[in-house]
Amino acid sequence: MGIHTAEERRRRRKEKLTNRILKLMFRIEAESGRINGIMDRGEPPTVSDIDTVQEGKERIRRLGDQMLNLLNEFKGLGN
Repeated sequence: MGIHTAEERRRRRKEKLTNRILKLMFRIEAESGRINGIMDRGEPPTVSDIDTVQEGKERIRRLGDQMLNLLNEFKGLGN
């Protein structure tokens, strides 16, 4: 692998964090689309629909927490 400067290690770490943040964004978007699909059907929601929406909201909250942690880590790496 060789010797790497601190700058190279930081750049690689930032790239990895960026990729993880983007993956989380896509997962949040997919979960949001699933919830919107249930809500936009135009028919009264079933108990199962309500449970699915609540579980989706909880997943989005957890993913958001993960993203916030990654963003803080990214911010800590500096420019």
